[in-house]
Amino acid sequence: YAERGIASPSLVRELLQEQVLNRFEVGFHVVLGLLQEHKLLFPIRTALSSLEEAAASGASSSSSAGWVVSVKLPQCPPDGFDAACALEEGDSVWEVAGQFAIYYLPPGLVQMTIASLHQLGKYVKYYQQGAILESDDLTIKCLCYFALVDFRVIIRVQGRAVDRAVLVEQLKIMTSKVDEVASNFSGLELEFDKRPRVLSNRDIENARMAEMIARLQRMEGRIEHLEQSMEQLRLVI
Repeated sequence: YAERGIASPSLVRELLQEQVLNRFEVGFHVVLGLLQEHKLLFPIRTALSSLEEAAASGASSSSSAGWVVSVKLPQCPPDGFDAACALEEGDSVWEVAGQFAIYYLPPGLVQMTIASLHQLGKYVKYYQQGAILESDDLTIKCLCYFALVDFRVIIRVQGRAVDRAVLVEQLKIMTSKVDEVASNFSGLELEFDKRPRVLSNRDIENARMAEMIARLQRMEGRIEHLEQSMEQLRLVI
Protein backbone atom coordinates (compact mmCIF):
# COMPACT_ATOMS: atom_id res chain seq x y z
CA TYR A 1 0.00 0.00 0.00
CA ALA A 2 2.78 2.44 0.92
CA GLU A 3 4.64 1.83 -2.37
CA ARG A 4 1.86 1.23 -4.92
CA GLY A 5 -1.27 2.81 -3.42
CA ILE A 6 -3.17 -0.49 -3.50
CA ALA A 7 -5.19 -1.50 -0.45
CA SER A 8 -7.06 -4.73 0.22
CA PRO A 9 -10.69 -4.45 1.40
CA SER A 10 -9.65 -5.44 4.92
CA LEU A 11 -6.93 -2.77 4.98
CA VAL A 12 -9.35 -0.06 3.82
CA ARG A 13 -11.73 -0.99 6.64
CA GLU A 14 -8.85 -1.02 9.15
CA LEU A 15 -7.67 2.43 8.02
CA LEU A 16 -11.18 3.85 8.43
CA GLN A 17 -12.26 1.98 11.55
CA GLU A 18 -10.89 4.08 14.40
CA GLN A 19 -10.87 7.65 13.04
CA VAL A 20 -14.01 7.50 10.86
CA LEU A 21 -16.35 4.56 11.44
CA ASN A 22 -16.15 4.50 15.22
CA ARG A 23 -15.77 8.23 15.70
CA PHE A 24 -18.72 9.28 13.56
CA GLU A 25 -20.76 6.08 13.94
CA VAL A 26 -21.22 5.72 10.20
CA GLY A 27 -21.40 2.56 8.10
CA PHE A 28 -18.43 1.29 6.11
CA HIS A 29 -20.44 1.14 2.86
CA VAL A 30 -21.50 4.78 3.25
CA VAL A 31 -17.93 6.00 3.70
CA LEU A 32 -16.72 3.80 0.87
CA GLY A 33 -19.36 5.26 -1.42
CA LEU A 34 -18.38 8.83 -0.50
CA LEU A 35 -14.69 8.12 -1.13
CA GLN A 36 -15.54 6.72 -4.55
CA GLU A 37 -17.84 9.62 -5.36
CA HIS A 38 -15.06 12.11 -4.63
CA LYS A 39 -12.53 10.04 -6.64
CA LEU A 40 -10.33 9.37 -3.63
CA LEU A 41 -10.25 5.66 -4.38
CA PHE A 42 -11.54 3.28 -7.01
CA PRO A 43 -11.85 -0.51 -7.30
CA ILE A 44 -9.34 -2.72 -9.07
CA ARG A 45 -11.15 -4.16 -12.05
CA THR A 46 -10.69 -7.56 -13.61
CA ALA A 47 -11.77 -8.67 -17.06
CA LEU A 48 -15.39 -9.67 -16.42
CA SER A 49 -17.98 -10.59 -19.00
CA SER A 50 -20.96 -8.29 -19.46
CA LEU A 51 -23.12 -10.69 -17.48
CA GLU A 52 -20.64 -10.75 -14.60
CA GLU A 53 -20.33 -6.97 -14.70
CA ALA A 54 -24.09 -6.64 -14.37
CA ALA A 55 -24.12 -9.00 -11.42
CA ALA A 56 -21.19 -7.21 -9.81
CA SER A 57 -22.86 -3.84 -10.15
CA GLY A 58 -25.69 -5.00 -7.96
CA ALA A 59 -23.36 -6.28 -5.30
CA SER A 60 -21.83 -4.37 -2.45
CA SER A 61 -18.97 -2.13 -3.50
CA SER A 62 -16.89 -3.51 -0.65
CA SER A 63 -16.67 -6.83 -2.53
CA SER A 64 -13.88 -5.41 -4.72
CA ALA A 65 -10.67 -7.43 -4.94
CA GLY A 66 -8.82 -4.31 -3.86
CA TRP A 67 -8.77 -0.54 -4.04
CA VAL A 68 -6.45 1.99 -5.63
CA VAL A 69 -6.02 4.99 -3.33
CA SER A 70 -5.37 7.87 -5.73
CA VAL A 71 -3.35 10.08 -3.39
CA LYS A 72 -1.04 7.16 -2.56
CA LEU A 73 -0.05 6.31 -6.12
CA PRO A 74 3.73 6.30 -6.77
CA GLN A 75 5.24 9.54 -8.08
CA CYS A 76 7.18 7.81 -10.84
CA PRO A 77 6.07 5.32 -13.55
CA PRO A 78 6.56 1.82 -12.14
CA ASP A 79 8.87 -0.77 -13.67
CA GLY A 80 7.45 -2.11 -16.90
CA PHE A 81 5.41 1.00 -17.69
CA ASP A 82 7.29 1.68 -20.93
CA ALA A 83 6.99 -1.95 -22.02
CA ALA A 84 3.25 -1.97 -21.24
CA CYS A 85 2.57 1.02 -23.48
CA ALA A 86 5.16 0.20 -26.16
CA LEU A 87 3.89 0.21 -29.73
CA GLU A 88 4.23 -3.08 -31.57
CA GLU A 89 4.28 -4.09 -35.21
CA GLY A 90 0.82 -3.72 -36.71
CA ASP A 91 -0.57 -1.39 -34.02
CA SER A 92 -2.87 1.43 -35.06
CA VAL A 93 -2.29 4.47 -32.85
CA TRP A 94 -4.21 7.71 -32.37
CA GLU A 95 -3.23 10.50 -30.01
CA VAL A 96 -4.62 13.83 -28.90
CA ALA A 97 -3.12 16.46 -26.60
CA GLY A 98 -4.86 18.98 -24.38
CA GLN A 99 -3.28 22.24 -23.27
CA PHE A 100 -4.12 23.93 -19.98
CA ALA A 101 -4.42 27.73 -19.94
CA ILE A 102 -2.42 28.07 -16.73
CA TYR A 103 0.94 26.64 -15.66
CA TYR A 104 -0.45 25.04 -12.56
CA LEU A 105 -2.45 21.88 -11.95
CA PRO A 106 -4.68 22.10 -8.87
CA PRO A 107 -4.53 19.34 -6.25
CA GLY A 108 -6.90 16.51 -7.04
CA LEU A 109 -7.10 17.07 -10.80
CA VAL A 110 -4.81 14.22 -11.83
CA GLN A 111 -6.13 11.82 -9.21
CA MET A 112 -9.75 12.52 -10.18
CA THR A 113 -8.90 12.01 -13.84
CA ILE A 114 -7.26 8.63 -13.28
CA ALA A 115 -10.15 7.54 -11.07
CA SER A 116 -12.71 8.63 -13.68
CA LEU A 117 -11.07 6.61 -16.45
CA HIS A 118 -11.06 3.30 -14.58
CA GLN A 119 -14.55 2.48 -15.87
CA LEU A 120 -13.20 2.23 -19.43
CA GLY A 121 -11.12 -0.87 -18.77
CA LYS A 122 -8.79 -2.48 -16.30
CA TYR A 123 -5.60 -0.71 -15.28
CA VAL A 124 -2.32 -2.31 -16.30
CA LYS A 125 0.05 0.26 -14.81
CA TYR A 126 -0.47 3.60 -13.10
CA TYR A 127 1.32 6.33 -11.17
CA GLN A 128 0.48 9.83 -9.91
CA GLN A 129 0.52 11.50 -13.33
CA GLY A 130 -0.68 8.78 -15.65
CA ALA A 131 -2.02 5.33 -16.34
CA ILE A 132 -2.40 2.59 -18.95
CA LEU A 133 -5.72 0.84 -19.32
CA GLU A 134 -6.59 -2.25 -21.33
CA SER A 135 -10.03 -3.14 -22.68
CA ASP A 136 -11.68 -6.24 -21.27
CA ASP A 137 -11.21 -8.08 -24.57
CA LEU A 138 -7.50 -7.11 -24.59
CA THR A 139 -7.74 -5.50 -28.06
CA ILE A 140 -7.22 -1.85 -27.07
CA LYS A 141 -4.74 -0.10 -24.78
CA CYS A 142 -5.38 3.44 -23.59
CA LEU A 143 -2.69 5.74 -22.24
CA CYS A 144 -3.33 8.98 -20.39
CA TYR A 145 -0.65 11.05 -18.71
CA PHE A 146 0.00 14.61 -17.62
CA ALA A 147 3.16 16.31 -18.94
CA LEU A 148 4.08 18.71 -16.16
CA VAL A 149 6.90 20.35 -18.14
CA ASP A 150 4.48 22.12 -20.48
CA PHE A 151 1.22 21.45 -18.58
CA ARG A 152 -0.50 19.25 -21.12
CA VAL A 153 -2.51 16.06 -20.90
CA ILE A 154 -1.81 13.37 -23.50
CA ILE A 155 -4.37 10.72 -24.44
CA ARG A 156 -3.46 7.81 -26.71
CA VAL A 157 -5.30 4.72 -27.91
CA GLN A 158 -3.64 1.81 -29.66
CA GLY A 159 -4.69 -1.58 -30.90
CA ARG A 160 -4.01 -4.28 -33.44
CA ALA A 161 -6.64 -5.58 -35.83
CA VAL A 162 -9.06 -2.98 -34.45
CA ASP A 163 -11.28 -0.90 -36.68
CA ARG A 164 -10.19 2.72 -36.96
CA ALA A 165 -13.66 3.97 -35.98
CA VAL A 166 -13.49 1.99 -32.72
CA LEU A 167 -10.17 3.57 -31.75
CA VAL A 168 -11.34 7.07 -32.63
CA GLU A 169 -14.52 6.59 -30.63
CA GLN A 170 -12.54 5.37 -27.62
CA LEU A 171 -10.32 8.44 -27.92
CA LYS A 172 -13.40 10.69 -27.95
CA ILE A 173 -14.79 9.01 -24.85
CA MET A 174 -11.52 9.45 -22.94
CA THR A 175 -11.20 13.06 -24.07
CA SER A 176 -14.73 13.77 -22.91
CA LYS A 177 -14.09 12.26 -19.47
CA VAL A 178 -10.85 14.20 -18.97
CA ASP A 179 -12.54 17.42 -20.08
CA GLU A 180 -15.43 16.76 -17.70
CA VAL A 181 -13.06 16.42 -14.74
CA ALA A 182 -11.11 19.55 -15.75
CA SER A 183 -14.34 21.57 -15.96
CA ASN A 184 -14.72 21.18 -12.19
CA PHE A 185 -11.66 23.40 -11.67
CA SER A 186 -11.97 27.11 -12.38
CA GLY A 187 -9.49 28.70 -14.77
CA LEU A 188 -7.97 25.57 -16.34
CA GLU A 189 -9.62 26.16 -19.72
CA LEU A 190 -8.44 22.87 -21.17
CA GLU A 191 -8.24 22.95 -24.97
CA PHE A 192 -7.70 19.78 -27.01
CA ASP A 193 -6.24 19.51 -30.49
CA LYS A 194 -8.77 20.03 -33.27
CA ARG A 195 -7.93 16.64 -34.72
CA PRO A 196 -6.19 13.60 -33.27
CA ARG A 197 -2.93 12.62 -34.93
CA VAL A 198 -1.88 9.21 -36.19
CA LEU A 199 1.43 7.91 -34.83
CA SER A 200 3.13 6.02 -37.62
CA ASN A 201 6.75 5.69 -36.48
CA ARG A 202 6.64 3.30 -33.55
CA ASP A 203 10.42 3.31 -32.98
CA ILE A 204 10.49 7.08 -32.47
CA GLU A 205 7.44 7.01 -30.20
CA ASN A 206 8.79 4.13 -28.10
CA ALA A 207 12.13 5.92 -27.70
CA ARG A 208 10.36 9.15 -26.72
CA MET A 209 8.27 7.38 -24.09
CA ALA A 210 11.28 5.52 -22.68
CA GLU A 211 13.22 8.79 -22.38
CA MET A 212 10.31 10.53 -20.65
CA ILE A 213 10.03 7.72 -18.10
CA ALA A 214 13.80 7.68 -17.52
CA ARG A 215 13.72 11.45 -16.96
CA LEU A 216 10.94 11.10 -14.37
CA GLN A 217 12.85 8.34 -12.59
CA ARG A 218 16.00 10.47 -12.45
CA MET A 219 13.96 13.35 -11.08
CA GLU A 220 12.45 11.13 -8.41
CA GLY A 221 15.93 10.01 -7.40
CA ARG A 222 17.07 13.61 -6.99
CA ILE A 223 13.98 14.45 -4.93
CA GLU A 224 14.59 11.47 -2.63
CA HIS A 225 18.23 12.51 -2.20
CA LEU A 226 17.16 16.08 -1.38
CA GLU A 227 14.61 14.85 1.16
CA GLN A 228 17.26 12.69 2.85
CA SER A 229 19.67 15.62 2.97
CA MET A 230 17.01 17.87 4.50
CA GLU A 231 16.22 15.23 7.11
CA GLN A 232 19.90 14.91 8.05
CA LEU A 233 20.18 18.70 8.30
CA ARG A 234 17.12 18.82 10.52
CA LEU A 235 18.65 16.25 12.87
CA VAL A 236 21.89 18.22 13.07
CA ILE A 237 20.07 21.47 13.82
